[in-house]
Amino acid sequence: LARAVLADAPGPVLVMRRAVREGHPVVLLHDGSPSADRALAFAAALAAKDGGRLDTLLLSPDPRQADAPRRAVEAVMAAHGLCGDIHRLAPEDIGRLRHLAESAPGCLLVTGCEAIRGELDLLRCSVVVVR
Repeated sequence: LARAVLADAPGPVLVMRRAVREGHPVVLLHDGSPSADRALAFAAALAAKDGGRLDTLLLSPDPRQADAPRRAVEAVMAAHGLCGDIHRLAPEDIGRLRHLAESAPGCLLVTGCEAIRGELDLLRCSVVVVR
């Protein structure tokens, strides 16, 4: 159902699995795309209101390709006074998001990545998909 709604939505879509609790981290999945940059701005604004933590997964097949998105994330985090971890995630490891969702059930995953569509029904955390 979530994928069907997402397919026709003109703007951000929230897939609410569990209550998002104050103080839990906002997690960004970023692939360097323009929609991921919009998701970064959205996630930073949320994180700034909710404890100041933004953890980021950079979806990239090559560590060198993650450099520019990493710098963009670091700049936005600094501008908003946010702390958080930034890690690279290889596209073939996208299924690891399920582990993240189970280990941090109160987190909110924010993304603009198309790769998330296949995982939406499997994730147990709430997800905002930004277009």
